[in-house]
Amino acid sequence: MEPIYSNFRMTFLYIDRYQFSERWFFPESEVPYCMYRYIVQGKAVFTVNGQRHEVQAGDVFYIPSGSLLSCQALETIDFYSVRFVVPIEQQGNNLLNELFRIPPISVLPESPEQLFATLYRSALSREPWKMLRIDACLGQITALLAEHAAGSQPDHVPPAPQDATRVSNLRLRARKSQIKQDPRITVVLDYLITHPQEMLSTDDMCRMAGVSESTLRRLFKAQTGKLPVDFIKEMRMMHAARLLLTRNDSVAEISYSCGYETPNYFSRCFKEIFGISPSEYRHRSQNL
Repeated sequence: MEPIYSNFRMTFLYIDRYQFSERWFFPESEVPYCMYRYIVQGKAVFTVNGQRHEVQAGDVFYIPSGSLLSCQALETIDFYSVRFVVPIEQQGNNLLNELFRIPPISVLPESPEQLFATLYRSALSREPWKMLRIDACLGQITALLAEHAAGSQPDHVPPAPQDATRVSNLRLRARKSQIKQDPRITVVLDYLITHPQEMLSTDDMCRMAGVSESTLRRLFKAQTGKLPVDFIKEMRMMHAARLLLTRNDSVAEISYSCGYETPNYFSRCFKEIFGISPSEYRHRSQNL
């Protein structure tokens, strides 16, 4: 398996279930994350980057990060909406289509409603293993969409011409980063991932791994493709994005809980990753 596929990961942000009347309309707005929408019942028109798509019960609709989206109900509609992001260094207008050929609308042979319902219930629960179930459901939904797309197209479908260079570059970067994992760095990564709000210094990480600073930077970059400071920033921003969608805390409170001393600096870092401020990110998510 090519490393671009074996190393591919998604980060779950939020899921909700929406019910709107036939008068529902949402004006065009840029989406700062990827979305899957499963239509439980009803019909609507989702327009993505100027292209009109009519959806109905049973459809799974994929919305790439950075898309311009507008929505209009054709009748009373009920749908799940899952928000997630792909690795920052791999983000693009339509990565899941580039890698797995996932189209905007999929009608699967077997309804994935139970997966969306389980994901939704898990997100609301307080079980310590909830994220395991959430990640499994999100991954299974994506796998079903990719498998269905592969079955509906000829084998070995090449990337579209405008995507060929991009996918080639992604594959090259993935091959270069495919090395044996170093257990010393894995220990540090495991701690960082499970303690996103903790301010871990370079000295702390060096002591944890039992290596010098230069060795830490070299091994960390080889294993993750990023320097420790960049990895930590990205991880904290993913954690902050989830908090913005799941809590009513102010942006300032979230910035402090993520280890930032000032909300202004937190906002600048957040905008570097997502392209918009934390306040705008929350505002858009409440209306999409």
